[in-house]
Amino acid sequence: MVRLSRVESGQYHRAVDGLRALAVLLVVLNHVEVPWASRGFIGVDIFFVISGYLITRRFVVDPQTAQTQSLRDFWAGRARRITPAMILVIVCTFAVAAVVLAPQELNRIGFYGLASSVFGMNFAAIVRGGNYFEGGLRDSPFLHLWSLGVEEQFYVVWPFLMGPSARWWTGGRRQARTFYVVVLAVVGSLSLLLSIVWTQSNPLWAFYGLPTRMYEFVLGAALGLRLIRPTQSQRTSQCAFGGGLAVIVVSLAVTPINRGFPSWWPLLPCLGTAIMIWASSTSAGMFAPRALFESRPAAWLGRYSYGWYLWHWPALILGIAAFRSETAGKVACVGSLAFAVASFHLIENRARYSQRLQRSRSRSLVFGAVLVIVGCVAATATVGWGRLGKRDPQIAAWAQAEESFQAARCTSAMVGGVEVCLGGSTEPGVPTVLLVGDSHAAQWVSAFALAGEAAGFRVALRTYGNCTAVPFLSLPSEPGMEGCWDYQRATLSAASGDAFDAVVFTETGSSRRAHGDVEQWAEAAKRYVDTVNLTGLPTGLLVDHPLYGELLRCMSRGNSESECSAPRSESLGDRNAYLDAESDLDVAGTLDLTDVMCPSDPCPVEVEGVIVPAGRNHLNRDFAESQSERVATFVLELIHAGT
Repeated sequence: MVRLSRVESGQYHRAVDGLRALAVLLVVLNHVEVPWASRGFIGVDIFFVISGYLITRRFVVDPQTAQTQSLRDFWAGRARRITPAMILVIVCTFAVAAVVLAPQELNRIGFYGLASSVFGMNFAAIVRGGNYFEGGLRDSPFLHLWSLGVEEQFYVVWPFLMGPSARWWTGGRRQARTFYVVVLAVVGSLSLLLSIVWTQSNPLWAFYGLPTRMYEFVLGAALGLRLIRPTQSQRTSQCAFGGGLAVIVVSLAVTPINRGFPSWWPLLPCLGTAIMIWASSTSAGMFAPRALFESRPAAWLGRYSYGWYLWHWPALILGIAAFRSETAGKVACVGSLAFAVASFHLIENRARYSQRLQRSRSRSLVFGAVLVIVGCVAATATVGWGRLGKRDPQIAAWAQAEESFQAARCTSAMVGGVEVCLGGSTEPGVPTVLLVGDSHAAQWVSAFALAGEAAGFRVALRTYGNCTAVPFLSLPSEPGMEGCWDYQRATLSAASGDAFDAVVFTETGSSRRAHGDVEQWAEAAKRYVDTVNLTGLPTGLLVDHPLYGELLRCMSRGNSESECSAPRSESLGDRNAYLDAESDLDVAGTLDLTDVMCPSDPCPVEVEGVIVPAGRNHLNRDFAESQSERVATFVLELIHAGT
């Protein structure tokens, strides 16, 4: 995402601009959900290779002696190039967000915007547990700036390694080339190994961290240091360019989405990019693929790729929020290219080529620091504006309900050899019911606990996010599902013992679909229930509730209930899809509160004066607890069926 397409010799690599155009196109098309670009997030990996190449080629003047640009000159140049457009986008995003988003959203927006202003969005995503592919972080207009954080951190680390470290190690002798070969090999290998290992053990660090992405920059840096000599053969250059492009195309077909990424998968587009850069340093004659990448339209788009990358995601997120339409958001996302063109000429180039700034490194660095402070002040002001908005009693009530769905009224304990969250009656010898499922089970535990305190039973919650309680017929093929399977097997084993008196399971349709279609779930659920029944333990089903989407958030943005509510058929779509399969299960009891929660069309926000929905398609805890009497009746009948 760095425009440095003129190399030291003065030769202009039009193909590099074409690669940057390809990278930003892949990212944007992925975000507007073009089907063939579902893996377009690899565009970021292409950017990283290009950055490694161009930055290293600019910074290292002589790879033989480790002669480099001064650190202050380098960072001053980065301050003029990167900061103005980024802070402009951040400030404009805050201004629009304050108008179109709900007050309770602005605290999170302010946090992520503050992190982005200091080039730390990747760390913020790690700390807040944000998955790039799904979850609440997808609603942040600053999500895409995680990659800019990685790049800026690279700009801090890399110059020390390429300059002072190399000169110190070689003692000024002409041995820097050997030093670079060893360092790049070691750093690249360790980085790739970390990416593979952390994808399994620490997926957020694997995705967002510089250590696991460093090998992508290293591939470009090897070319920037001229460690790999360009070929003089036109035929070889043509074959290599076409081969590199083919590798990128293959990566668009085979790279896993979400689970199992990054691991070693970014190596494919990165190698393809590096090969294409290497091949582009030689005259290729009439060769269609390279001619396309060196065409004026490709070069034009590549010139504005940094700005388009900055603008496109906030335009998408805020466009959807402002117009309550994904189509409108996608149009705004594509149309943000116009903002990129304008900001390039009015802001980026004026700051980058300002004679006043270029004459003074200190002035350039201070200029960058002042802009960062402006971003931080805007973030603080946005948070304050949100707090003012939450003084409205209705907004405050919606905001409280929106976050009120996590497990409560239970404490961690070991029961039946597994870890559970235990609540309900504390009297010795009372029956214990095992509540199993994903977060849609966890949201009910406080209601079960209240029911248990009144009716004399305990509840033991076993939950795993985005994971159905029902083990499927075969292990999932994609990596990253081992934790779900361990949870399922351990839970089923515990249910087969004598620690529990009944089992109740519930889960959302999205967790079920992540493991297979309705027919596959029906087959696996029947086997699961039959297995539990063989132990003599009665099994109960809590039918999943209507899905409200982000109803409270929509209303908090100033829209009416009718504008924000989906038709009843849509809210009950997931529930209805599994009704036949659930009715065929040999369960001892079923609790279906659909008619209580959704007695009309559309489903109301409040039932008997209590707000029903929470955020992220969950139920408000107050409403769940208001149903504790129905829960108590259901559980007691279930326990009685097993005696």
